[in-house]
Amino acid sequence: MDETSAGAENSLAVPIEAHGERVVEWRQSQRGGSREDRMLRHTTVSLPPKIADFSPKIPSSIAMRTDAALTAITQLDSSYGHHLASLSSLLLRAESVASSKIEHIEASLEDFAKASHGEKSNASATSMVASAKALNSLITSVDDGCPISLSNILTAHRTLMADDTSEARYAGRLRDMQNWIGGSDYSPRNAMYVPPPPVTVKDYLDDLLEFANRDDVPALAQAAVAHAQFESIHPFTDGNGRIGRVLINTILRRRGVTTKVVVPLASALVAKKEAYFDVLSAYREGDAGPIIRAFAQAARTSARESVASAQRLAELPQLWIDMYRGVSGKSPRAGSAASEILDVLRTMPFFTREDVEDVLGGATSSIYSAIEKLAEAGILRALTDRKRRQIWCAGAVIDELEDLGHRIASQTVTDPDWQTIHRQVIDEIQRQTHERWTKTNGILAEVARSDVMRNALSGPPLSAEAQARISESLRLPDAVRANLDSFLISQNLRNILAPTAVSESTRQYRDPSVDISEPLQKPFSDLGSRLTRQTRLPEAVAQILRASDSQENPRSSRAEGNGVMHTDDGGTTADQNDEGTADSRCDEHG
Repeated sequence: MDETSAGAENSLAVPIEAHGERVVEWRQSQRGGSREDRMLRHTTVSLPPKIADFSPKIPSSIAMRTDAALTAITQLDSSYGHHLASLSSLLLRAESVASSKIEHIEASLEDFAKASHGEKSNASATSMVASAKALNSLITSVDDGCPISLSNILTAHRTLMADDTSEARYAGRLRDMQNWIGGSDYSPRNAMYVPPPPVTVKDYLDDLLEFANRDDVPALAQAAVAHAQFESIHPFTDGNGRIGRVLINTILRRRGVTTKVVVPLASALVAKKEAYFDVLSAYREGDAGPIIRAFAQAARTSARESVASAQRLAELPQLWIDMYRGVSGKSPRAGSAASEILDVLRTMPFFTREDVEDVLGGATSSIYSAIEKLAEAGILRALTDRKRRQIWCAGAVIDELEDLGHRIASQTVTDPDWQTIHRQVIDEIQRQTHERWTKTNGILAEVARSDVMRNALSGPPLSAEAQARISESLRLPDAVRANLDSFLISQNLRNILAPTAVSESTRQYRDPSVDISEPLQKPFSDLGSRLTRQTRLPEAVAQILRASDSQENPRSSRAEGNGVMHTDDGGTTADQNDEGTADSRCDEHG
């Protein structure tokens, strides 16, 4: 990269303290997976900084983008008067569907409509409906100036996970176990990311909420940073991504950027999933700029296309009247059941005959006749064949919902700004990785050159027991152990640093009489300390971990996103966690 481009990239950075790391003990609570999973004794957890007092220094070029995005959102929220109710309903569904797709939860909108009326044959659709309810629950909890509270976050999570049979017992509870993302299903071996220990989660969330409830941070930057921090904390056993994305619109609503609508940012993020995950990685490496820029692009595109959907929704009543006239030869009579159904159709695009009776009243026979006539005109279509509680939908509204997601995705995929953001993030992560590897390589080489280490490595082969004790004293960071082939060290040292689980068939080739001496064990212990110290450890987090060192390490595990779980009972409920800072007017939302 030349100096000009490097300067341009640096000018887009929003520095934030990088995540720290700590090597902690690990034990499976239930056996499973490979031998490497079962023998894993340590893992490296990530430790985000505290952000309650973080004030992002946003470069003017990024500030211009966020201002443009906020202008687009404000126009979306304020320009459509009586159409906002139907638009809000549409956009909430769009955001819930797209957010679920990021988690590989796929279902058609017709299945979504069925699930919203109690049909649970499609688990993915049921999950999408739960996501919509959770989104609405948390966003409306900040109406009337109420703060974002932990109690309401836990309520939203309980709503999200209540119908998930594998997760219902953890719904609305902070995790009391170590989870991880990627890698093995049975241990954090080779995980892409290991969140902080469970003992730190409550304190982290209190800090996050202090930041999220501030009014002196640019709103879109605040939403981006809060979301990234939430994903880094990963406070739940499952559902972290969806609740974390709900937090985005909740902050925009609390700050008054929106008053009615939900901005479907997830429709853009699902189209750029790889870039989305990489800007989260950039945040963890110490730069909030990429995720703020990505959110600005996603918000501007989503708001612009949502305006187009609002305009199309505004045109639907006349289109429906024309379709009705084409079948019956005349417009629906004012006050008739058909006319009244058309009046509520945009705000109630999925319904049963019983739903309409509850909303409109009137004779069952006239409502049934009106539904049949509207279906004949192509305005309504049946989603089920049953006679009782048959589900109907407004085809044009469902079609617009699908089209909105496709338009946002199409605009995002071809957006050159997204490509620029992603390319710069990759370049910066590669630069930081090279810098870290160079530093680590120097530490390994220095230790390998010491007289005591050279003498030890030139001696007889170590026994399996000796290697195990070296491994216990070393506490080598996972990233180092997984990339030993990248370091300029001798093969003997590489063999000792590698995972030390030795099979029974290998033990016979070792000399059991050769034991590890204190002069050899100490250099390895010192090496582990130096390799760990070269990473960052936020002092506020270190204090919590030091206080918990005397406690028993939680004997449980959780693999995020794969449905495999080894866990003890327990958890933290909403009642146990809410600090009671909200007033009684706000408490009723929770």
